[in-house]
Amino acid sequence: MKPNKKTSEELNSGLLEYGVKKTVRDEKKAVIGNRFVRLGFLKYKTKYFKYEDFTNYFGIESRVDLKIKVYKVKDLEMTQLIRIGNAYFDIVKMDDDLTGRFTYLYLQKRGGLDD
Repeated sequence: MKPNKKTSEELNSGLLEYGVKKTVRDEKKAVIGNRFVRLGFLKYKTKYFKYEDFTNYFGIESRVDLKIKVYKVKDLEMTQLIRIGNAYFDIVKMDDDLTGRFTYLYLQKRGGLDD
C-alpha cells in the first residue's frame, strides 16, 4: 500500500470492518441467532502498547488484546463491533492523536457474536 502523502503513514496491517450486531428472529419472533451488519471498513495498522497506555487508561481488571491505528471517521462509535478476519472485538477505548487525522482503538476480543 502507498503511504499517505500528507503524513507518510502507512496503515498496512490490513482491512477491518466496523458495524453492529443484529438479532435474527424466526417467524414466531424467537431468537435464532445474531449477525454482523457492516457499517464501513477502514485500513489499520497494529501498534505496540506503551506503559502509559495502561497507567492512563486502564486498570488491572481491564483486558486489552489489540491496539490499532485507523483514520478518524465520524460514524465510528464505542458501542460498535470491529471485525478483523473472523474475529470480533469490542472497543474498550478510542483516543484521537494530536493531529486529529487518526484514532487509536484499544480492542478486547469477543468469543463471537453471541457473547
